[in-house]
Amino acid sequence: MIGVDDVAELRSLLRRRDIAARQVALGMLANWRSDSFDSTGARALLEAASGRYPSVTHDTSHPAETLARMLWTRPCLVAVSDVVRVFVISGERARRAFLQLLALRCDDEGLRGLEILFGPDGPTDLLPSPTTPLLAPVLDHHDVDRLVPMLCAVAPRRGWSRHAAELLHELQRRGRLDDEHRRAVIHVMRPLVDTAVDACDRTSSPRRLPGTDLDMTRSDREQLEHLARLFVALSDPEALVPLHRMLGSADPRVSVIGAVGLVQREARVGSDRFALLARDPATLAALFDGLDAIGATGLIPPRYLEPELLAQADLVRWLSGVTELGRAPDEIEPITSRHVRVEGADDGLGGTSGVYDAEVHLFRFRMRAPHWSHARGWMVGTAGEWTYSCYAAEDQQSLEAHIESVRLGIGEWPDQPR
Repeated sequence: MIGVDDVAELRSLLRRRDIAARQVALGMLANWRSDSFDSTGARALLEAASGRYPSVTHDTSHPAETLARMLWTRPCLVAVSDVVRVFVISGERARRAFLQLLALRCDDEGLRGLEILFGPDGPTDLLPSPTTPLLAPVLDHHDVDRLVPMLCAVAPRRGWSRHAAELLHELQRRGRLDDEHRRAVIHVMRPLVDTAVDACDRTSSPRRLPGTDLDMTRSDREQLEHLARLFVALSDPEALVPLHRMLGSADPRVSVIGAVGLVQREARVGSDRFALLARDPATLAALFDGLDAIGATGLIPPRYLEPELLAQADLVRWLSGVTELGRAPDEIEPITSRHVRVEGADDGLGGTSGVYDAEVHLFRFRMRAPHWSHARGWMVGTAGEWTYSCYAAEDQQSLEAHIESVRLGIGEWPDQPR
């Protein structure tokens, strides 16, 4: 068994100035097993996880987080009061691990610890962002009358609305929310929609700084997508109000979220609204995919369902990604279409579909200064069979060479979208 003295020796080595000693400590930590602790050793481990340790060059491990994670397999070995106490003096990654430790208990004590940390008197300014589904285990707790207020309490905290919405959606899917619970959820979540929509409206106004590379509303829109799914799932007429609020946003990307949600709830959306959203390549792809998922693409005017327009919308969406241009191109125009020979394509069943002909649509696009790519002028991208761009200038090579560059680029990066 690993005891207090072993943990104390590890902490001493982790705090040493010489890198060799810290490397020895990391090696010891890698060999420790979570089932090698009794309650005394587990408490020492908890205390050690609250410490801060210097990093080791070229080593991405995080000792405090690793120590906290060792308690996950036996979360009841340490007292909840001790977890709450060390939470406030720990680093962010350890705090994140401690929250999941409390959730993994799935008992009244663990839930009480979360209620303390998320409550009005808790250290809310220390809550870490939930980069993983931290609280998912707590859904197995039997007392939904305590779960719903706890999730509603954490939802307004910065960065937590998405995770809270996901968990409340799951409770609704499991049939655990009654009318009173649903009303409480709507009461808490509706102001979050208003705040996020207002932020998107301000940024999409004409006063927005032209040429900026930053999409300041990406996080708000992602939050609204999660909230919309929750309101769609809640079978309450009041849940339609925030969906209408999204529909009326000045940001067409937010309006799409509301439109699709209202259609899912079988609420009426005017045909002129679909025409307006489909006219913008930046929103057509999201509108088509959202309505296609529920079998309602017939609501889109037929003139916007042409393959070339859908391909252009798909390319604009891909170029807007945070790892690509970061926003929609300032200008985009169709060039032509080409039939290409595709060999050995993945058939989705673990094999290949052999050889077949497919259509690729080519577009030219460009960005204005000060975007990093503006000096390249017109660039070429493809959509259809392959949605991708190598950001090569249009006059740098022939169209066939552009297609070949895209094909090779996708082959080298298999995680890229088709």
